[in-house]
Amino acid sequence: MKKSLDDIDARMIQLLRAHARTPLVSLAKQVGLSRSATQERLRRLESQGVIAGYTVLFQPPDDSALQAWIYIKFASGFRCADVVPHLLASPQVRLCHSLAGTTDLVLRVETASSGELSKLRESWMEIEGISEALTHPVLEVHYEGNGQRSPIGGALPLEGAATGSHPGASPKEKP
Repeated sequence: MKKSLDDIDARMIQLLRAHARTPLVSLAKQVGLSRSATQERLRRLESQGVIAGYTVLFQPPDDSALQAWIYIKFASGFRCADVVPHLLASPQVRLCHSLAGTTDLVLRVETASSGELSKLRESWMEIEGISEALTHPVLEVHYEGNGQRSPIGGALPLEGAATGSHPGASPKEKP
């Protein structure tokens, strides 16, 4: 049974979304609870599936990877179940969302070059059920959803490394 989120739960989630490795003690201070109360809330949110996991957002150090958004339209009579498995077979896919409206899918891909991106798009146009693929290469990432913003965005990242039951937990604090 999922319990509704209160303001403290929502604040904890906001802080962890910005930096999943926030130390447990720091997280507790920021939400105004003790370390043990904060750790118990984290365990509850994890067990209820509200927090489904923690992740690393990787950015190649030389910025050599080319990211692009590809907008897919299906041919008449085709659905996600017909097309998505073929697209997800490509290791370059980082994100795939079904949309309402004139575009059926949007995918974020990462390739080593514009030539690889072009070949990927061409191979996708061969998939039965795809009628159109519009490709938009990313020029610059200003916000990646992890609290890290470019100078244009103006936000400063949160500091720290996690403790408690989340990924960066120190060995002495793990149950």
